[in-house]
Amino acid sequence: MKRYIILITMVLFSQLLNAQDNIKAISKIQYEFKHVDDTSQPDNPYVEDVFVLMSQDVSIQKSLTVQNVRNSINDMIYHPKKNEQGMVVFGVPKIDKDASSYEYLNNIKDKEYVLLNNIYDTYYIIDQDYPVINWELLNEQKIIGGYNCQKAKGLWKGRTYIAWFTLEIPQSFGPWKLHGLPGLILEAEDEKKEVSWSYAGFETVKDTVGLINYPKKAIKTNEAKFNKLYDALKKNPDAAFKAAQAASPTGQVMLTNMYVTGFSSGKHKKENYKAKVINNPIEILKK
Repeated sequence: MKRYIILITMVLFSQLLNAQDNIKAISKIQYEFKHVDDTSQPDNPYVEDVFVLMSQDVSIQKSLTVQNVRNSINDMIYHPKKNEQGMVVFGVPKIDKDASSYEYLNNIKDKEYVLLNNIYDTYYIIDQDYPVINWELLNEQKIIGGYNCQKAKGLWKGRTYIAWFTLEIPQSFGPWKLHGLPGLILEAEDEKKEVSWSYAGFETVKDTVGLINYPKKAIKTNEAKFNKLYDALKKNPDAAFKAAQAASPTGQVMLTNMYVTGFSSGKHKKENYKAKVINNPIEILKK
């Protein structure tokens, strides 16, 4: 666990200081995401708490664990707490679920969908196909979180999803790439029950924490190129860190930017389970 915390801590804080466009969010929804990423271990899914910040035209999905660690680093830097020896203490938040530093940004007005990530001080905008799902509206209804919801069915990249959306929140968003209904998606699950997002709360956003940020001076790339860079980082993190130092104008990588991106504890062995073989992607079809 210490290794996970160090790796997460090393990446997290940088995006707070590097934004060129701050779009004010008006609402926020939280989900518990589950994914059976190793079919030989259906009882050991990837489990992550995620939240989606939304304006009327743009949404961004982030990891709640990553956000909690980022907030803790922020407190450590700007509101330091010291122990009896006078040393600054980092208040590590409880990490009992998986975490990924990928952020998913959906601009429905400009039909743009990208992944956001960084490797040390270098930021990347990772292009994606814009997800267009032809939803079939169904007559079935139920209440989720106090909201009246309607059932819909749609196909995306080899999986058929059942989604529950509410007209009471007229924002055409949802988790991940699921969107395009006439109201907010509160829950969704594929028909094989291998991928799901369960409703965990909705609220309006009234303060400056609710900002949707585009990274500053980011490099546009694709998933294959980014994954190649990240794989090289995992194989030789010391060399990657020295390269980041050499590329820095000051010869240093700030604490706030020392964060290894793309790290997911869900791909590692958990208690009482063997190491995973990731053999069941969310997107079964690439085209």
